[in-house]
Amino acid sequence: MGFQDDAIEYSDETLSLLATNLKDNDVLYIFKQVFRFRSHGGFKKAYLPDWNTRRRRYDNAFTILEATKFIEKMEDGSSTPYFPTVRGKQLVVHLINEKELPKSDFDKITDKELEEIKKGGHENAG
Repeated sequence: MGFQDDAIEYSDETLSLLATNLKDNDVLYIFKQVFRFRSHGGFKKAYLPDWNTRRRRYDNAFTILEATKFIEKMEDGSSTPYFPTVRGKQLVVHLINEKELPKSDFDKITDKELEEIKKGGHENAG
């Protein structure tokens, strides 16, 4: 990240405009998952239980969220976890305060939830 773009936040107008991408339920779902997994090694596509049937839609959601700089991937060998950026954290505040989404939608995932997801996720996604 050459220009310290990790610390750049969007203006309110830009944030509102880019947040319209989350009107797509798949984009919103993926963003929530990435945010919830932020303290557990990131969110991996392998955790999606319906990856095989919805792969194209989910890949599109990841692309939108990466292009708008709300999430970033950290390649780690054969695994590719996704994490929220500073702008992603800014988006959460916007979604809770402006769009009135429940704060609980963005709570960190518990260890028990993580184990359940790992059991039921798609094994070969990544």
